[in-house]
Amino acid sequence: MAILFVALPPSYCLAQTWTASFSTEWTVGTQETKPHFFRFPEHLITDRQGYVYIHDYGDTRLRVFDANGRFVKYIGRKGQGPGEFESISLFFVDANNRLYVNDPINGRITIYADAARTTFHTRPRPPLMIRQVLPLSADSLLLVGRHRTRKDDCILFLTNSAFRLSQASCLARASLFWSPEDPLYAMQTFRSAIRVAYREGVLMAAPWLYEGVLFRLERHRDQWQATQLTGLHPGKSAYTKLPDGTAPWDLPPSEKNNVSFFSGPYGRLALRIHRRSLGVFALANGGWGHFSIDQQHDPPIGFLEIWDGRGQYLGYAELQSPPYDILWKEPDRDTFYLLRWQEDLPVIEKARLRLRPKR
Repeated sequence: MAILFVALPPSYCLAQTWTASFSTEWTVGTQETKPHFFRFPEHLITDRQGYVYIHDYGDTRLRVFDANGRFVKYIGRKGQGPGEFESISLFFVDANNRLYVNDPINGRITIYADAARTTFHTRPRPPLMIRQVLPLSADSLLLVGRHRTRKDDCILFLTNSAFRLSQASCLARASLFWSPEDPLYAMQTFRSAIRVAYREGVLMAAPWLYEGVLFRLERHRDQWQATQLTGLHPGKSAYTKLPDGTAPWDLPPSEKNNVSFFSGPYGRLALRIHRRSLGVFALANGGWGHFSIDQQHDPPIGFLEIWDGRGQYLGYAELQSPPYDILWKEPDRDTFYLLRWQEDLPVIEKARLRLRPKR
């Protein structure tokens, strides 16, 4: 599948400053008893009935809460038998409200087709290291990940609910988002280090190490056209590479939250992170919002950049009370699920985004 790349100059004629804040609806994680206590929530989604599914680090079950934050039940248990998991690396709900749970150790995906999540079947997992899945239509999925059996750098795949892959499945390669000459190219490709959102034939992608450029991909017949969108701080490096051999115990306390360590086929790296993406999302008003955090300040500063549905930059808002991570956004509403830390304990907040232009 070919991609035509078009770089357009930014247009700031409509740019303005905005005010943005989150209004909390409910919180889980403050009670020190299961199922409300978490070690590190890795992944969260909602389904069409409003149920909330949460996976905690190291757990082999999903926790299900209702739309009001009340615990409903667990899904799964540890094991290799039917309905059991040895690991959970990813789960998602497709356009038909079926729940998919990826278990890489057991080598299978378990699919719950009924609304109560009691009946299921399994299928072999695809040869992909999957990071994110977006349903595009009734039988079409967008996968963010890496092909384990090939040496190319494709990280965006189009497939169906059976995860069938072909030569035409590759939508975009890592070289669209990062230069192969970048010393971190292998790391970013290996980790599929982008955040994506989709709506009505348009895909928005934000590199995790954010340097002021997003990518808009729009399908025209059989060809995808990619356009760069310029936001805040274009061209400024998102990180500083620390000397080889730097270890966590070498850092002063003020640095530890801003330094990330990576290891893999590219070696071991220590990076002081300046700016990182928290995710790009389709907003309820038809536009797009990209959340990022600037870690060079104490405390860090959060930003929300805004584009309209055509990719016109509308401006940005500075967000209060960072840092936090965004686990999920409900598809049709500006309701977000935020991961915050209170006294070193993870807390999940369901919060409504309030956004308006400054006067």
